Amino acid sequence: MQSFSKRLKDIMESRGVLQADLAKKTGITETTISRYCNGKRIPNIEALVKIAKALDVPTDLLVGLEWNEYNTIGALQKNLREAKEKLGEALLENKVLHEYNYNGSSGICRAKLMGDMSGTWHIGNVVCVENGKSFMLMQDGYSEENGYLILRAMEVIPETIQRFACVEDMTGEKLFEGDVIYNPEHRTVRMEICYGKYAAYCPNDQEYMETVGFYMVSNTTDDAMPLGPTKEYALLLGNVVDNPEIKVV
Repeated sequence: MQSFSKRLKDIMESRGVLQADLAKKTGITETTISRYCNGKRIPNIEALVKIAKALDVPTDLLVGLEWNEYNTIGALQKNLREAKEKLGEALLENKVLHEYNYNGSSGICRAKLMGDMSGTWHIGNVVCVENGKSFMLMQDGYSEENGYLILRAMEVIPETIQRFACVEDMTGEKLFEGDVIYNPEHRTVRMEICYGKYAAYCPNDQEYMETVGFYMVSNTTDDAMPLGPTKEYALLLGNVVDNPEIKVV
């Protein structure tokens, strides 16, 4: 099996993408990209998704799975059953749910594991398997011997799945759908981060236009608002799953 660095370099070469190009497209430093290509460093799942998106390939090609083996939901189901019988875990294609991977969403989500009484949040990509069950693909280590990421598919509680909004608060805390934020200068105003269709006001056209993406709903107005530069004005108050009493919507 090829190493991650070899697969990455092969894909970049086939697409005529230089390290500098990939760094610019992903927002990852060129030094880090160079370390990925030289086998000196392995990306975490967040960086892996960025690289795959920039190169327009499924992440399974980067981590060493064969595309033809996993290109249908039926193959995913078969792989899951076989893995449960043999290993008790599955390596699944990173087939992110369509609604979790468009219009500004990075495809990165967080969720709570089914049966985990600790209520810990886990980061990964959501994979729809069968019968309404949702599984999240999470990084679970790296094989030094074979040179590929070890991924684990874990069943998650569907109601806890929340998309990463691709923004941070003033302290650098990553913000997700369902998070409630506030401006420290106006502490009584709470804003809940949502995802979906909403009507955004366009000053140029002086009218509301329907769009799809992340937006905020405040406890002081009925109008949906774009997130804007949250790193400049917002602090995280909590999340509606852990703190339902702060829910705005």
